[in-house]
Amino acid sequence: MGNIKLSILELGERDNIDSLQNITSVIEYAQKAEELGFHRFWLAEHHFGNEFCYTSPELLLMAIAGSTERMRIGSAGSITNFYSSYEKVSQYKLLNNLFDDRIDYGVSKGHIINRLSETQRSFLNIPTDADHETLFNQRVSEISELIYNETALYKNHGIVTPPLYGRPPRLFYLSSSYNHFDKALDAGMNYCRSFIHGKDLYGRDPEVEKLKTYREKFYDRYHYTPEVVLALGVKIIENGPTQKIVHNNMQILETTLPNLRDLLMDYKDQYYVEDFVIYDIERNNEEKIQNLSNLSQELELWKQQKYSTTL
Repeated sequence: MGNIKLSILELGERDNIDSLQNITSVIEYAQKAEELGFHRFWLAEHHFGNEFCYTSPELLLMAIAGSTERMRIGSAGSITNFYSSYEKVSQYKLLNNLFDDRIDYGVSKGHIINRLSETQRSFLNIPTDADHETLFNQRVSEISELIYNETALYKNHGIVTPPLYGRPPRLFYLSSSYNHFDKALDAGMNYCRSFIHGKDLYGRDPEVEKLKTYREKFYDRYHYTPEVVLALGVKIIENGPTQKIVHNNMQILETTLPNLRDLLMDYKDQYYVEDFVIYDIERNNEEKIQNLSNLSQELELWKQQKYSTTL
């Protein structure tokens, strides 16, 4: 099997009624993912629904980071329009220094604030005249400045995101399209391209060359190669053809493990990407863990884990 980094996207959905029991299940799931050789474990953020066992991921992220040792842990993504950029950068930077430089900070637009009710906007402290796109772009710029312009902000304005001069988290710009490369590039952010949201396809991508252009422009400006991650949603089946289905307004691929392996290898060649994050829609924790084990075996992740441990 070619070298593929496989990671997990967690939404906090389980078939138990008790949210605390579900949180325990998520932590167990993350621990098993590390044991089986998965590269990252990302937590999505959700609001305004009772089917999820958490809202903002930071506290659960801390619990998972504290119960793992090797795997990268992060958000996918933090809904930046809901928060102060200073507050979030301070949290993720501190977490990254507490947990051995293993924290990823993914930013996303999330809920369209123009569609929120007056009560929702009030509790989230969103100005009544705020525009969704404008506010998001402002937040992305603020996050980038807080991360990359630390010295000037401290010396000129006394702004500190502790620990001063500590290691920043890895920043990821999450998007379901290629329309925001310029914004990610200006912000110095890695890129996660999601096939889960939007109108997108599981198949040949006529715009794939845009990823190559993004990498080249990023390298020319920052003199290192950005990380690019592809996110897929899956429903694992034992037998049957591979097909697209819709689950909670998300684009999901219903597939067998051998077909998923072949698809990932095809995407690796098509997109020049080795880093994939998988969202498994299964809600039963025992079944999710079994799918983890089967995925790890199918893609021989244990070999990569053994190599990285002895390197």
